[in-house]
Amino acid sequence: MHVSDWENPALKAFGCAIGKRPRYVLMFNAGSRAAAFKVRRDEGGPWQCILDTGDAEGTGNAFLASGEAWLLAEHSLVLLEDMRE
Repeated sequence: MHVSDWENPALKAFGCAIGKRPRYVLMFNAGSRAAAFKVRRDEGGPWQCILDTGDAEGTGNAFLASGEAWLLAEHSLVLLEDMRE
């Protein structure tokens, strides 16, 4: 990211990978439209959704293959956990 990204009021989504073992991806979308996040293959994966505030149950239980994109609902947060052994 660049300084201009942080200062741009039109950008309302953010994602980051955290931890080493286990590894997580945390994604926020404060915008009023869904946002696609592509999780880089070198970040890990496959991924399991362990929290999805855009899902009625809140857990998601969805999986994401390494290097694939996740469509994050508007006004939501998702937490993915690396399922590598």
